[in-house]
Amino acid sequence: MKWQILVCLCTILIRASGKSIKIIGGQNADIAEFPFMVAFRYASNNKIFCGGTIVSRWNILTAAHCLFDERLPYDHINIYTGITCTISTSGLIHEVNRVDFHPLFTNKKNKQEMYIYDIAVVTIKERFEFNRYQNKAMLPENNLEYDAGIIVGWGMTNYPLGCISNQLQQATMQISHNDYCSQWFPFKLHPEQFCAYQGVGIGACKGDSGGPLIVQNKIIGIISFTRPCATGFPDVLTRVYSVLDFIKLVLITT
Repeated sequence: MKWQILVCLCTILIRASGKSIKIIGGQNADIAEFPFMVAFRYASNNKIFCGGTIVSRWNILTAAHCLFDERLPYDHINIYTGITCTISTSGLIHEVNRVDFHPLFTNKKNKQEMYIYDIAVVTIKERFEFNRYQNKAMLPENNLEYDAGIIVGWGMTNYPLGCISNQLQQATMQISHNDYCSQWFPFKLHPEQFCAYQGVGIGACKGDSGGPLIVQNKIIGIISFTRPCATGFPDVLTRVYSVLDFIKLVLITT
């Protein structure tokens, strides 16, 4: 891992896609509140394209679609930890060693398989040294139904004209039943997915994919996709408890 000064590059014209989904309508957050947050950035231009969550000294959870089409051996991607602001702020840089995608993830966007099993476990080359600004979130121990959770990320705060946020953002989201959410989409929501909603003007956007929905320091969901952005449609997330068997097969716990 390396130390580097970060520079925010604001891109006004940003392609509308799930992969590049900042939190709109959120509040400023501090990395000390969410030390498990990481930012995936392209080494060539420092552009944040996805978020992720530290879950062990070696591993990060993110959305599978964030890395599925990236070329091996991922040496063009840096992972930043310990940062709140992305302008002139020093942070630790980590390198990707391996990415394990859920075996049932297909990256298809159709009515039957819309980003189902959208989760990947990233293993880094040198392990995390835990401290106040770099630490892990806990995995869920049961499939409890929660009413609300917090999403966190550096994605866009304005859509469609905007740039990646300079400041880490958080927003409280209400967790809705899949039957309710399905009425908003022309495709099926599976048990391995759930949705979160907080009204028009609040929600995930470009750059937030792969980031967590947190309840009591546990990662309950991974931001998968949204109808850009915060326009009154729920955000769809991968249900972490539903894919725990896959996570535990890959996780390095030492």
